[in-house]
Amino acid sequence: MKGKAKVKHNPKEYPFVLTYEPGDKVYVARTVDLPGCHTEGKTPKEAVARVYEAIAGWLETAKKKGISVPAPSRFKEETRKFLLRI
Repeated sequence: MKGKAKVKHNPKEYPFVLTYEPGDKVYVARTVDLPGCHTEGKTPKEAVARVYEAIAGWLETAKKKGISVPAPSRFKEETRKFLLRI
């Protein structure tokens, strides 16, 4: 019996958007591909560290519940740029 090939995704492969919320004075990181997967931090560094933890938790929960995991988005040109608008 053949089953589906299991693909292990690396949390750092998933893109996210980092924004500053001046009302709450926090940085919010929202994933592009994983519904409901987001977090916040007092600094950009903290928000980025937390989003990788959130992605790992999302992936683990999806695996346990049998939820289909989307592949990470790929953009035409990966620049690895960090753009912050305040």
